[in-house]
Amino acid sequence: METLRGIKSLVQIEDYSLYFFILVISFIAFLMFLFLIYGVKYLRKTKITQERKSAWHYLNHVDFEEAKAAAYGISQCARFFVNEENKALFEQLIHALERYKYKLDVPAFKESDKALLAEFLGKSHV
Repeated sequence: METLRGIKSLVQIEDYSLYFFILVISFIAFLMFLFLIYGVKYLRKTKITQERKSAWHYLNHVDFEEAKAAAYGISQCARFFVNEENKALFEQLIHALERYKYKLDVPAFKESDKALLAEFLGKSHV
């Protein structure tokens, strides 16, 4: 067979498409991972903020007619606002509210307990 003139043999061409595909997929996975992390943090922060707002609203508008329900509600909602400054006041409040809990018949809410709650709210940071 005679060699053809002007036609060269096949040349090996480097193919980087697999590497490019892996790079694009890795970049997309990284972006999704970042989106997931920051999305979860945002949702968690939003949830905590909403719980704090709800608790603050409840503490400022407590119905003292139902002393037992009010004592349980105050105990549950006040924990959101405890810090080092008012920890002792919070413990006093919880101790004062124990007379309204765990009993079948409870007395009416005392003015001293209402004043203690008002003092706790005054020292709490929203």
